[in-house]
Amino acid sequence: MPPPVERPAPPPAAAPVAPPPAAPPPAPPPAAPQLPQQPPVTMYLHFPFVTVPIPITPPPPPAPPAP
Repeated sequence: MPPPVERPAPPPAAAPVAPPPAAPPPAPPPAAPQLPQQPPVTMYLHFPFVTVPIPITPPPPPAPPAP
């Protein structure tokens, strides 16, 4: 009867796979769209010996709708 064949040891068990990291929380929605800031506008009145600067203020932004 032939001698028993020694089998190699089974490979070590693989390390458990960690679950994928949780997705980051969704970003909060923007509160309100920001309107671009308008640069100040100046109009100049040219007279014969003097130039008069007149600042022009843009109209105020519209009020948000009431609920």
